[in-house]
Amino acid sequence: MLVTAKAGNLEAMFETAVAYHNGSGVPRDFIQSTYWSQKAAERGHPVAISMLIRAYRVGEGGPPNLAGAVRWELVAAQNGNVIAMGDLVRAYRRGEGVPRNNVEADKWLKQYAAAAPGSPDPAGPPEALERYWRGEATRAAGDASAAARDGKEAVSRQPSH
Repeated sequence: MLVTAKAGNLEAMFETAVAYHNGSGVPRDFIQSTYWSQKAAERGHPVAISMLIRAYRVGEGGPPNLAGAVRWELVAAQNGNVIAMGDLVRAYRRGEGVPRNNVEADKWLKQYAAAAPGSPDPAGPPEALERYWRGEATRAAGDASAAARDGKEAVSRQPSH
């Protein structure tokens, strides 16, 4: 598999990343897992992108790299990954890996709400998101659809200059 990955086979790159991450057939090595995740992510492998985001967020294979995580979350979100959209809302609202930017946060919140109707606001309590993604709640306090709608209504009520 490693020979095939080194030869540029996308699926082999991803499988090599997973093998190193899990220690399957090779010693567990987060540095190698992150390296192969990045190689596969650069070629557009969606699950490798998710693995790379996680590695950057939690610091697998090195110190946390929140700016790197956001860079790949943008790629994932632009390709329709709803979880990445939610992560971008949180990152822009809190200034995690990017400067705080409520305009960008609102942009991603609207896309998130449209892609996952009834889901909790991703910048809200993390336990609400966890319950939603586990299927335990279809609507929770901080509903993203309502937040996006309320934000739009608040903007439309502001006096024009």
